[in-house]
Amino acid sequence: MEGPELSVSKIRTNGTDWIDAYGTFAAGQNVVDESATEDLSKTWEEVDWLTIREELASTVLKTESVMLTEEEKQVFEEESSKKWDEFYSNNKTNFFKDRNYLKKEFPELNEPSTPKVGYEPQLKFPWIPEDKHTVVLEIGCGVGNTIFPLMELNPDKYFMGFDCSPHAVENFKSREGYDEATRCKAFVLDITREDLVDKIPDESVDMAILVFVLSAISPCHFKSVAEKILRVLKPGGVLFFRDYGKYDMTQLRFSAKKRPNKIGEDYYVRGDGTLSYFFEKEQTRALFQEVGFEAEFIEYDTRILMNRKRKLKMYRVWLRGRFRKALPK
Repeated sequence: MEGPELSVSKIRTNGTDWIDAYGTFAAGQNVVDESATEDLSKTWEEVDWLTIREELASTVLKTESVMLTEEEKQVFEEESSKKWDEFYSNNKTNFFKDRNYLKKEFPELNEPSTPKVGYEPQLKFPWIPEDKHTVVLEIGCGVGNTIFPLMELNPDKYFMGFDCSPHAVENFKSREGYDEATRCKAFVLDITREDLVDKIPDESVDMAILVFVLSAISPCHFKSVAEKILRVLKPGGVLFFRDYGKYDMTQLRFSAKKRPNKIGEDYYVRGDGTLSYFFEKEQTRALFQEVGFEAEFIEYDTRILMNRKRKLKMYRVWLRGRFRKALPK
C-alpha cells in the first residue's frame, strides 16, 4: 500500500502563499509541528462546520476586506482565463501535486467498467478502443494532476479533460503516458465562454469530475457550467464535486488583508488575479438541483489545524458531493 503524499506549502511567483494540506490527512496521516512537544497525535482533528461558523462569523465581519469597485470586478472576471494561462506558463507542471487521494475520496471512480448496450463510448467517440467501456471527463483539468493518477488505476476507462489555459493543456500533453489513441485526450476550452457540446457530444460521458474549479469561476457562470455538464452526461451519469467551503482559513486570509480583494459575498480575487469563491452546502445543493441533477450527497469536510508552538488554530473547510443525471422515466 502506497504511503500518503506530504503536502507542501508553495509560494506563487507574486508571493501569494497557497497551502493544499488535504492530500496528507485524507490518507490518514497527521501533520505535526516538528518542534511540538505534546499531544502530537491531535494536530489534525475533525470539527463540525456549525462550530466553525459560530466561532468565526464575527471575526469575518470584523476583519472583512474592502469591496472592489464594479469596474475592477469586471476587469478581473474578464481576465480570469488569461491569469490562469499566465500561472501555468510560469509554473508548468511543478505547482500542484497529483491528487492521489481522490481514489479514496470517490471510490466509485475506481469501480470496474461494464459494457452498456446502446451507450457504448465508441458510438460517440469512434477512436476510443473497444476495451474502454467508460468515459470520464474532467472540467478544468490543469496539467493532469487528477487524470493521470486515476488513469493508472483504471485501464478500462478512457479519460478526457479540458482547461481554459493553452499552457496547461500543452503541459498536460507533454506528460509521460499521454496517448490520445488509447488512454486520454486533453483540449483547450473555456466553459464560461464556449459550448461544451462543440467538443463533447450530448449524453456521451459516464462520469464528470469538478474539483477545485468552480470556485475559480465567477458566480454568474455557475448555473450555465452546471447545465453544460449535465447535457454531456449520459442518463445515470455522475458528477463528482469538491471545492472550498465557507470559513476555510484561506477565506480568512482574504478577509485579513488590507489591500481590497473582495468582489462579492464569499468571493475574492487572489494576488495573481485569479478568482476564489467559498461555498455553503445548501447553496451548492440548490445550484445543481435547479439544473436537473439529483443530489446523492453533499457534505462538509472540516478539520482543525493546531500549531502548538505558535498557539494558533486554523480551520480547513471543503465541500464534497456526488450528483447524478436522472434516468428517463
